[in-house]
Amino acid sequence: MLWVFQPQTDEAVDIALGPNNFIEPKEFDGMQPTHFDRVPEANYRRHFCVFTVTGPQNFGDRRVVWTLGGRGEALSTPGKIIPPYVLDEPNAEARGVIAPVLKIEADGLEFRGRSGFTAQHALWPQGMT
Repeated sequence: MLWVFQPQTDEAVDIALGPNNFIEPKEFDGMQPTHFDRVPEANYRRHFCVFTVTGPQNFGDRRVVWTLGGRGEALSTPGKIIPPYVLDEPNAEARGVIAPVLKIEADGLEFRGRSGFTAQHALWPQGMT
């Protein structure tokens, strides 16, 4: 799965397939997105798991490179198959852009993402650290 860093904070961007949006090797070109939403609200400013390139079983250690360009600049994202990182559950909700909602206590505060929340009281019994 490849991701994209979207530098635009307040507008979506469209980059048509072609010299400013392509994948090499050419056998995978044309599967990439052409519309990029504005930066997510999260602190990490990325859209994770934007799309997947599925290679043949004999792909080996070859690389796939996605290049996006415009306004005189081009940025490339390389990808390759790394066996420990092969996803068994690509449709899992945790693969989305939005972090899951978490709770420390069953009826406690909910929080999402890296900033979390500040507890109004100790979350563990006195004397535990």
